[in-house]
Amino acid sequence: MQNSHMDEYRNSSNGSTGNSSEIVVERPPDFSTEIMNVTEMEQSPDGSPNVNASTEESDMANAVDLPATATETEANFPAEYEKFWKTVENNPQDFTGWVYLLQYVEQENHLMAARKAFDKFFIHYPYCYGYWKKYADLEKRHDNIKQSDEVYRRGLQAIPLSVDLWIHYINFLKETLDAGDPETNSTIRGFKEHVQNNLPRDLLTGEQFIQLRRELASVNGHSGDDGPPGDDLPSGIEDITDPAKIKRPYFHVKPLEKAQLKNWKEYLEFEIENGTHERVVVLFERCVISCALYEEFWIKYAKYMENHSIEGVRHVFSRACTIHLPKKPMVHMLWAAFEEQQGNINEARNILRTFEECVLGLAMVRLRRVSLERRHGNLEEAEHLLQDAIKNAKSNNESSFYAIKLARHLFKIQKNIPKSRKVLLEAMERDKENTKLHLNLLEMEYSGDLKQNEENILNCFDKAIHGSLPIKMRITFSQRKVEFLEDFGSDVNKLLNAYDEHQTLLKEQDSLKRKAENGSDEPEEKKAHTEDTSQSSTQMIDGDLQANQAAYNYSAWYQYNYQNPWNYGQYYPPPPT
Repeated sequence: MQNSHMDEYRNSSNGSTGNSSEIVVERPPDFSTEIMNVTEMEQSPDGSPNVNASTEESDMANAVDLPATATETEANFPAEYEKFWKTVENNPQDFTGWVYLLQYVEQENHLMAARKAFDKFFIHYPYCYGYWKKYADLEKRHDNIKQSDEVYRRGLQAIPLSVDLWIHYINFLKETLDAGDPETNSTIRGFKEHVQNNLPRDLLTGEQFIQLRRELASVNGHSGDDGPPGDDLPSGIEDITDPAKIKRPYFHVKPLEKAQLKNWKEYLEFEIENGTHERVVVLFERCVISCALYEEFWIKYAKYMENHSIEGVRHVFSRACTIHLPKKPMVHMLWAAFEEQQGNINEARNILRTFEECVLGLAMVRLRRVSLERRHGNLEEAEHLLQDAIKNAKSNNESSFYAIKLARHLFKIQKNIPKSRKVLLEAMERDKENTKLHLNLLEMEYSGDLKQNEENILNCFDKAIHGSLPIKMRITFSQRKVEFLEDFGSDVNKLLNAYDEHQTLLKEQDSLKRKAENGSDEPEEKKAHTEDTSQSSTQMIDGDLQANQAAYNYSAWYQYNYQNPWNYGQYYPPPPT
């Protein structure tokens, strides 16, 4: 089986892009507990790889003893190296680009170029155990036994549950260690004694233990169901942990099948309910190798660790966000929320700010930063963040979205109505056809003393009625104005004028309808756009702003299709024609 693995590695390094990814099958392990003390690892994240995002890159680069003249040697790198390097430097998530780069440096057999490429690659993809093997083999071919050993150790630190990598490392030790050295014999003997002194069920995962029993049963010629009392696993696990169902126990950038994801979820749920803490953590560690690019599993892992180890939670979030999911917003926001829960406000700020610098333009992240500052009394900073978002908005729609958020912050939190009004009025100048701006201004004006604030409310209505809104929306605001003056107005003349104005708008709408029915020159697309404006105005800006469209649910008073319950015509006859 080892030879077949090596053949696959060699094929992928010969320039075959079709086999560039690691298509391998995990070996049945025989010492899984030896490779990792789970509880110690989770409770001591500082001792595990890639916890400190700010130093991980330098640590990776310095793990192998590079010559002091490494920088000078770059001038002598292979001719095509810079081309491949630029591709991955511009887009570190381009896995295919990394494959081409690593294939190229292997073919050129240039040690310094290969070291630079592999070290950078493992910062982003530390779970690719086949490439750790390639890197170690490259050092070995150059007679750098010490460096090859160090590469293996780095790989096993990054992915301690990779049985294949452990087997390759043990074979490497057998080939390179001095058999006459007492320390060599002690090292190899330790593995053997550990396996001999522990029961298989204490070393293996559930499905591996079942598979071992089946293999032994087939060799001995009897059913695998017979065994000592207490060896039986709980009913149902045989189906959940069937090894055949876990088709890809290794890391790959290609998406997993839905059935595979479902199997991992069921397996995790089973172990959480029935297994020990150590077994659950081991299973999560195996899961996040296969499912490293799925944030739901990292989130589930962190949530599980909340009841066991605060440092363990932080370790899980750190690995997910700094290595595997640097551009996934949800896991970053949950990490920031966790740090805020622990009282680490500055750390929460840094997480959100760093992510926003990495992935620009996500409203949900900017609003989370605003709410963080607001919760901790930094109202000026919250206001500044919203003002900055308005200033750097890429469209009027986006600018208006943040203007509404800022106006509501000033109005509801800072109780500064004049400043809130100014923000909305300035936004209206930029985005004249945005209905939501008028609705928010109207809501704010309505919140005050209606008698004292009558003029501001009427001005708000007039801006909408005489502005650039579609005719349907102007009629809606006109209806509201008539209703307001009927219920709260102090001057009957204003009421009558408002009613006359409303009738004029209705006549204008009828005229437009007749033109459309008689076949006007107006394009169908434009007519459809005009008629649908009221509906489209209720939707937030595209992309990431859609996550906030349910932020405020205006009351029925603000529904655009409001039907006037009274027939004003019976009180005020229409003007003569």
